[in-house]
Amino acid sequence: MQTKRLFFSIVLYWFSLYLHIPYQSVYLTSLFVTGSLLGIIVGAYGYAQVVFRIPLSIFVDKSGKQKSLMMVGSIAPAFAGMIRLLLDNPQGYFIANVVGGFGASFWVLFIVDFSKRIALSDHNRDGSALINFANQSGIFLAFIFGMLTYKSGGMRILLIASIVTSISSFILLISIQEIGIKQNSSLTYRNLDDSQSYKIMLKTVLFNKSLLKSLPVGFFYFGLLAATIQSLSIQRIALLKATEFQIGLFNVIYISSTVLMSLLIARLYHKSKELECEDMLVFSFLLKAIYHFSFMHLNNFILIGFVQVIAGVFSAISASCGIKMALATVPDEVKNVAMGLYQTFVALGMSIVPSVLGILVDRTNIITTYNIIGIVCVLLIVYSFLIKKRDFQQLITEISVSSEEMT
Repeated sequence: MQTKRLFFSIVLYWFSLYLHIPYQSVYLTSLFVTGSLLGIIVGAYGYAQVVFRIPLSIFVDKSGKQKSLMMVGSIAPAFAGMIRLLLDNPQGYFIANVVGGFGASFWVLFIVDFSKRIALSDHNRDGSALINFANQSGIFLAFIFGMLTYKSGGMRILLIASIVTSISSFILLISIQEIGIKQNSSLTYRNLDDSQSYKIMLKTVLFNKSLLKSLPVGFFYFGLLAATIQSLSIQRIALLKATEFQIGLFNVIYISSTVLMSLLIARLYHKSKELECEDMLVFSFLLKAIYHFSFMHLNNFILIGFVQVIAGVFSAISASCGIKMALATVPDEVKNVAMGLYQTFVALGMSIVPSVLGILVDRTNIITTYNIIGIVCVLLIVYSFLIKKRDFQQLITEISVSSEEMT
């Protein structure tokens, strides 16, 4: 029952965070916001996460106040929505995006807490795909709600719904009991002074092989997702004279395929212990390469809908595997720090990759840019093969040993 409440709290949390996002750029453009200012306002959401995620994660693992801070994260979108309602101007949206990014930083805590609850209820079950299913379900419902209400209710109806669902997520969390952490004597740090405890926590995380392997996955997965599927691809569809409803429908096709694939992966993880993330990532980045090599050459909406499904499958596999790898071998005492590091790389990708690709589009063209991304995906396929090799693991082991000798 506790896990189910947390699951629905996560769905509501992401619903409230994402309601306005598909319409934010269009709305701000109607307020005569310039392109450069729009980039600053939109980017504030990602950069706030980069700033807050690691310090927040360290504080939680040091203090143990997991539930209390999850509640802070769940109510933050409500404050962001109120700011947008009261300050309906570019400055208000910038402040609100910082507050929203701060709230999204707490996603780290939800992932760790949910994964622990799943492990406690069933040791053979993996929570990474299931929590991604909750995350994507919230976004999917937000897209559906926006598609059905934005034309008649505008941004105001989205912001009111965001406030209501954020408060609902907060209320659900109140009834959830805190789960304790079984301390490992070799990692006990809560009674040490801050400098010593931080040193132990960071050392444990920074030399974890599985976590280090996951960082490029997180960076490129969400960076490419934010830059192309959620931005450049939508612009391309608009140039083909798609209606607002058709654009919304393509978003729904993408996110619904992500939701369904996340659910399928959760079931596969539960039934098979031999399912390796490295193998799944090879398939995932292969799909992403196919998407980018083909998308700009398609003019038929049916075919575009098909490749949107491919994008959704890529998204589900990459997100689930990234979380699974990041937490696979990290001790419970520092799981928040580990996930904070991983999600910081996700936020960096979300902030940096769109900017780089935007410059690339300006200097070349969108077709060349997508072909280059396809080549990057091929390199990521090679990376997925390499991280299975013993050489990579041996290298990390040697770095860890050298660090221990130095300290």
